[in-house]
Amino acid sequence: MLDGRVTAGYEWESGECTGALQVVPGRNGNCWLPGGNNGAIGNGRARRCAGLSLIEVAIFISTVSVAMLATLSSYVRYLQMKTSTEQHRAAQIAAEEKFDEIRSFISRVRLGTAKDANGATVPLNSNPLDAAFNLYGPTPAITGLQRPCCFSVPNLTPIGNAAVGTVTIINSETPDATQFGYAYDGTTAPKIFGVNLYQNTYGDGGFPATLPPAAPFPLDLDGDGLTTNNNVTSNFSLLPVVVTVRWRAPDGSLQRLDLFSLLSAEQGTH
Repeated sequence: MLDGRVTAGYEWESGECTGALQVVPGRNGNCWLPGGNNGAIGNGRARRCAGLSLIEVAIFISTVSVAMLATLSSYVRYLQMKTSTEQHRAAQIAAEEKFDEIRSFISRVRLGTAKDANGATVPLNSNPLDAAFNLYGPTPAITGLQRPCCFSVPNLTPIGNAAVGTVTIINSETPDATQFGYAYDGTTAPKIFGVNLYQNTYGDGGFPATLPPAAPFPLDLDGDGLTTNNNVTSNFSLLPVVVTVRWRAPDGSLQRLDLFSLLSAEQGTH
């Protein structure tokens, strides 16, 4: 029996719908059947009964879930890339600021206003590069992580107990770069992580067993006309400095940045 309800418009598998539609109760819901102008059943038949089967619902939910997971995965990758970019930028800025600090110290030595590790004024006639080596070098008077060669960087996580930022002064005229760069952790025997002098490799453990000198080395660091001294501690005419920032990224990976520059007493930098 027709329940008397009528609606307009529908798609049909065959036949032609020229009038209204009537609703007939069916086993899976109301079936839409075509009718003529007088409400009689026409010559076409409805494509389906109203409502969705469980299979269709499951397919719909699966499709939506896959789309949502893909969107979420893309967003997570975007956040990781954004965080990585911000952290490397912070490391770059911190390293450059440390170089500015060292250059400023060298300038103050020449003016007679610089202070050594004990707070005493560095004598005006001192070699500025020697004074910088004594303050920022591997054996300053101050120990632990408060030494001038160590610094922290906001929002960068340390690797273990080691300082995030370190200053390394190369005092060999023919250096093996793997033998420089202390991971200062407050102990008297910090590990050496190797520094990047030649811009050819990055990362802890990414250096070969030995890394022989390459441009700009060998260098005459003490002005004696030779390049054979592998332990210069005074009379510096050039001061090779590497500022390294090492940190642990949110994904657990080890990240680092090395900046290398040659400092001089007269010109500040080469």
